[in-house]
Amino acid sequence: MRSSFGWSTDFNRKMVSEAFWSNEIESELREQKIVYGFSGRKINCAAVKQHIETVRTSKLYDHNCSMESTSGCQFLDMMDGLWKFGHKHCAMPVKKIVDIRHINLPQVCENQPTKNSKFCLPHHGPLKNLEQAMSKEEFKSYLAQKEAAVRVVSDNLFQDEMEENAGNALTSELNCNNKNVVAPWCRKRSGRKTKESWSRGIFVYVAACGTILSYSPIYKSESLSQVLVLTLEFLYKRMQLLANHLWSKYFLCYDNMCNLCRLKALKEPLNHVLPEGYDNMFNIINKIVDGLHMSNHRREDCHVLYNPNKFSDVHPEVSRNTMAAEQTFSWLGRYRKQVNSMNKTNQHLFLHRVIIRRNWYITQCMQNGQTPVVCSLRSREERFGFT
Repeated sequence: MRSSFGWSTDFNRKMVSEAFWSNEIESELREQKIVYGFSGRKINCAAVKQHIETVRTSKLYDHNCSMESTSGCQFLDMMDGLWKFGHKHCAMPVKKIVDIRHINLPQVCENQPTKNSKFCLPHHGPLKNLEQAMSKEEFKSYLAQKEAAVRVVSDNLFQDEMEENAGNALTSELNCNNKNVVAPWCRKRSGRKTKESWSRGIFVYVAACGTILSYSPIYKSESLSQVLVLTLEFLYKRMQLLANHLWSKYFLCYDNMCNLCRLKALKEPLNHVLPEGYDNMFNIINKIVDGLHMSNHRREDCHVLYNPNKFSDVHPEVSRNTMAAEQTFSWLGRYRKQVNSMNKTNQHLFLHRVIIRRNWYITQCMQNGQTPVVCSLRSREERFGFT
């Protein structure tokens, strides 16, 4: 039997893995019509996987369910974080700043670590000799000092109306969706900070029909700063597919939308980070909270400003499914053990190929008048009156 490892009579797991990744890469290049120049005979290499990832992040997944008039997916998208997935990343703290005020992003290096190392290739060389010269405690203290040096000390990220009521209670532990709320804002668990050099999960954007439109990794926790940056990138791609006069009929659903809209960063012009015509798109679109989590919001303003029933008022002719993200997670979470055993490069390629197959399945079901198999989460939504 001939393989990339030479002639062999054994059939081992390395050969199975090589065949699997080579087939997925070849299928991806053919389906997406990607032209890539291989420098060697081996198809399964990190360079081509990184190229596929670059192409993936530059656009949204195709959405051709042809059911926009009945499912409402033309005007309704959901976003949420899935914490079941994670991958190792470089342990070296790096300074990360975007050109948006009042934003505090996690200061981590997102690169994949090299083999038998906690650091990526650019950081592994300078730190290799230093790690050998120091003890384990001294080296850990050195990394802590580097993290403190790059940490951004930001002011309150929320607008003034929260500062008047919060006092000293507003900390990094501010969370939503807690029924024992005594403060005048809602709370949501943003996730306990992950262990060292491990991502928090992925942030996913899903159409109302269940088609996955995009996903991106998140680090440390599901912080609103990360969510805002990712959402602005998503909306810029999404609004290009929708006519300008229809932006006011578009709805974006998120379980922590109330606190996201209260960020100070959204109260200032964004024309320095977004092209002309798209700098005010977040204020034009409608924002709602999904029916499953709406009952956990204790503020009366949330039930008025972000009520999911607002979508039915604007689009009474179509059905509404604000639980598409949760239903998608009930399916996607089944790959947890397989995905978490992979490195970052393989993990993203695997998720990418799985999502393409899932979107194809949903498209075929919609076009043939069939209902895709999803987890039903409507019972609680109906129980609290958000049908």
